[in-house]
Amino acid sequence: MLVLLRSTRRSSSSSSSLRHGVLLVFLPLPAGSLPPSSLPPPFYLHTSPATLPKIVPPFLPLGPVERKKMVDSISNWFKSGTVPAAPRPLWKWTVDADVDRICGVLALGEVGMDSALSALGVRLNEECVLKVLRAQREVLPALQFFDWAGRQRGYRHSRNCYHAIFKMLSRARLMTVMLDWLERFSNRRPDVFVVRFHDTLVMGYSIAGRIDVALQIFSRMRFQGIDLDGFAYNVLLNSLVEEGSFDVFNVISKQAGARGLRNSITSCIQIRCLCKQGKFDDAKEYLRGLGDAANESVVSVLIDGLCKAHKHAEAERLVREFRDAGKLSRSLTCTTWIVDLVREGKVGIAMDIFRRNGRLGTGDFPGLSCYNALICGLLKESRLEDVYDLLIEMSERNIVPDSYTMNATIGFFCKAGMVDVAIELFDDRFAVGLSPNDYSYNQLINALCENSRIDDAFRVLEDGLKQGYFPGKWTFHILGEALCRNGKLEKMFSLFDAALERHIVPSHGICSRFIAALCRAGRADDAYLLFTKLKKPENDDYMYTYSDLIYGFSAINRGETASRLLLEMVVNGHSPSRGVYKAVIYCLSEGGNQDKVLKFLDVIRNSCQTVNLRHVYNSLIDGAVSVGQPHLASQIFERMLADDCSPNLDTKISMLHCYLRRRRISDAINFFVDLLENQEPSAKLYNAMITGLCEASKIDMALLFWKEAREKGIVPKLDSYEALIHVLCETQKYHIVVEVLKDFEQAGRSPSSYIYNILLCHALKSVELTRAWFKSAGGDLQMGVTTFCRFFNAFATGDGTKGLPILSENLGELIEELFPVNTITYNMLLRALCREGKVDDACNWVNRMRESGHPPNMWTYDILINGFRRYGRLRDAEVWMDEMLQKGYNPCLIDSYRRYRVLDQQ
Repeated sequence: MLVLLRSTRRSSSSSSSLRHGVLLVFLPLPAGSLPPSSLPPPFYLHTSPATLPKIVPPFLPLGPVERKKMVDSISNWFKSGTVPAAPRPLWKWTVDADVDRICGVLALGEVGMDSALSALGVRLNEECVLKVLRAQREVLPALQFFDWAGRQRGYRHSRNCYHAIFKMLSRARLMTVMLDWLERFSNRRPDVFVVRFHDTLVMGYSIAGRIDVALQIFSRMRFQGIDLDGFAYNVLLNSLVEEGSFDVFNVISKQAGARGLRNSITSCIQIRCLCKQGKFDDAKEYLRGLGDAANESVVSVLIDGLCKAHKHAEAERLVREFRDAGKLSRSLTCTTWIVDLVREGKVGIAMDIFRRNGRLGTGDFPGLSCYNALICGLLKESRLEDVYDLLIEMSERNIVPDSYTMNATIGFFCKAGMVDVAIELFDDRFAVGLSPNDYSYNQLINALCENSRIDDAFRVLEDGLKQGYFPGKWTFHILGEALCRNGKLEKMFSLFDAALERHIVPSHGICSRFIAALCRAGRADDAYLLFTKLKKPENDDYMYTYSDLIYGFSAINRGETASRLLLEMVVNGHSPSRGVYKAVIYCLSEGGNQDKVLKFLDVIRNSCQTVNLRHVYNSLIDGAVSVGQPHLASQIFERMLADDCSPNLDTKISMLHCYLRRRRISDAINFFVDLLENQEPSAKLYNAMITGLCEASKIDMALLFWKEAREKGIVPKLDSYEALIHVLCETQKYHIVVEVLKDFEQAGRSPSSYIYNILLCHALKSVELTRAWFKSAGGDLQMGVTTFCRFFNAFATGDGTKGLPILSENLGELIEELFPVNTITYNMLLRALCREGKVDDACNWVNRMRESGHPPNMWTYDILINGFRRYGRLRDAEVWMDEMLQKGYNPCLIDSYRRYRVLDQQ
């Protein structure tokens, strides 16, 4: 039985001011009271009790047979709370027959539902309408039926019917719809067909949280000499307690008492009012003054209030006092303490008390409410084994589960990794009597997303939306992220539309992910529309979202829109990265149209007074150089100088790259000399000059600047040495390579894998590089202490007469010790081994590659296939070719396929 109203939002105002709270319809019986579902089950349930199968923790995914057995057991247990309907004769008209026909039409959900209902020709009365509303689990069909029934001739909705629809709307949290219905109802003129018109309005507005309107209607009733009945008084009083309007409560409570409308429910509300004000002594005095009217429900309200205020000693004395007087059962005492301990997070102590009472075997054992509280607490601590033990114990004791137990069971299976069982129970919810709540919806969606079952998760969401459910903040984030990650953008749009319909603005993080997913899918226009819809003026944390949109429009060659977004980004105080500028410049200057970039620069200069122009100029110059537009970079640099915006070192280095890439070597040298006159020489400047000259194949000039830097005591960066060694080896100037290597060692730098791969490649081609190294050492072939000495000593066995070095036995092991090898290194070794006919050794090295975490690539297979072909081992070549095809490599891209096919045809 449900007796009181409880608010889901508590006002912080004083008793003199009223706030619009959102209320639930009913409050369950106070903690400790036993609902009807915890009483001994009817006789027909004892004949075949539902028993859950034992499963062994840890909970692992079940096979099809085990899962089917588990689902059947749970379903039978859930169905045990449904009393089978007595058979009725088909020839006799009953209200239930009309209810079944109406529910059948509502279940179809047809567009022409009004005409389908009218075609039934049913006899409407209060009993029929109430039964239809109670049978509906979805709000929309119930509202459609209620609206249709109110328009039928010869029938008017009673107060009980309105209260039933208000109850359904409040549980679905559709307060806006409820207020609309109340407004429509209040605009109607009460007549003889509407019973207790004003009572209905007072209760409706109280449930909807509009206490001020409810009090206005109540005062109008009293002025007209009309009064509320006892039930309406209780609804209004409970709403006043939830709003904290204690002064108004005292006045109306006295009026209800003066009219003899007080009952045990009113006493519960009175004690709750005193407990909320902290007047526990007055509450105890009031309770003792009730005398014989103080039943378990009334006492339990005070006990619960004391426990919530952490007055456990007083609660214990009160329990002992009323239990000795015979007004409290042992089960109520135990249940009250257990529920309170679970509420405070002391689940372990609550479990100990629960087990001790269970071992006494008195038959007066805590019922369903106690089990539900423990299951909830254990689920929060993820103590899944204990939860399942409690579920089995409930089935063995024939305790009929209620909706709370069913939803907790769904949450248990989700947390235990048995989401298949949970989703099957959810799909069979109408048959087993399951009415999912927010907890079970959230757990199901989270578990399905974790198992990459995104379609099932969205199907659960759609069902929940029909029931008035909307995912919580964390569940919304998990589902939205999963939908974006899997490219299900249309479903993501549906989720966002549902949020906006409920005036819920998704978090900035999930909005950014959705916009980025749309941009990656080439739907930049949709992403921008969503951005404008969700953007808040007071929130400027949109830098990465702007970047995603700019990249998205640049990818579809919408340079005008991308530049406009970049301008808006700069105006809002963000600092775009150079990659963003590069994308816009590349899109605008495509086809040689560089004027658009210059116009964009003018717009930024004229629109942004506080912008860092140096950063803008630097980014534009760097972007122009990166996209291969050095002439554009020169024009931007000239404008920068004309604006008296002094360039910094990054700008100057970008201009050096610009001159060098345009092959304007003399301008680059003059610019470099001017830089050295105006500032201290640095490694960054020399590094840019040396690498740029190497790219332009000006090796002699690069060497001159390298020597100049070394004479000034400047050590160029690693990429300068890499560029020098690469071009010198390519031009076979090995004696200079040796000079650079020795300087590299003296500078104390650690060589990179790139340098070693270059040296290995040329050392395997000829003996000239090795010979140049030992010639510089005066012909000393002793093992050196440096890594370069150890490297070249590995090739000392070459006699120099054949033109190629002879590989030593431990060359591969030595190279692996010298530097971090990569796939390129292994491929060069394989090529050398195949060249010397050591094809089997090459195969062994392929296995070694895999073990070291370097899987073979297309060129690895090409080397092996050519090696086996060269020595006539066509069968082995065919095996490697098949493996290459299985890996997904395209053999048409390399020469080995053509050679292999020609040889195969021969």
